[in-house]
Amino acid sequence: MIDLYLGETAVSLARMEACWRSLDASQLLQIQNVRVEARSLIARVLVALGRGDEALRHADALEGEHVGWANALAAMIRGLVEPDHEAGLRTALELFDENEMALFSATTRLRLGEVQGGDVGTANIRAANAWLKAQGVRNPQAMARMLSPRLPLPEGERVGERANRG
Repeated sequence: MIDLYLGETAVSLARMEACWRSLDASQLLQIQNVRVEARSLIARVLVALGRGDEALRHADALEGEHVGWANALAAMIRGLVEPDHEAGLRTALELFDENEMALFSATTRLRLGEVQGGDVGTANIRAANAWLKAQGVRNPQAMARMLSPRLPLPEGERVGERANRG
């Protein structure tokens, strides 16, 4: 997670891949909480690397856990990857709120604001940043990069432009 926070995404993936076999061999992946956390983390790393199809396979596995918090994480991954970012992120936001996952809710609201653009998007970004700072988060963008990473933008595109495309 620290690698994602620092923007060292490739390092994070290498670390996850190196540890995955050991994690599996340890039988810790038999514990649902560990399994969900591990799948969520690797899916977020894959999103940040632009490997959305692989991240979606982990989202499918998260949904297969049949628990609310895993469904919320899966919805966020889908919202970050699938073409209708706004609808997917709204769904994730609702699920995070239902499951009392306030930190993920705030970083997802930040991402939602980025894809919405305009006054509504700006309001969502401000609300997310204000909540995060009130919790003592010094760098809301780094926290969002760790918990709700976005797909890499195409060359020359800025955040918010996706929402403005027809």
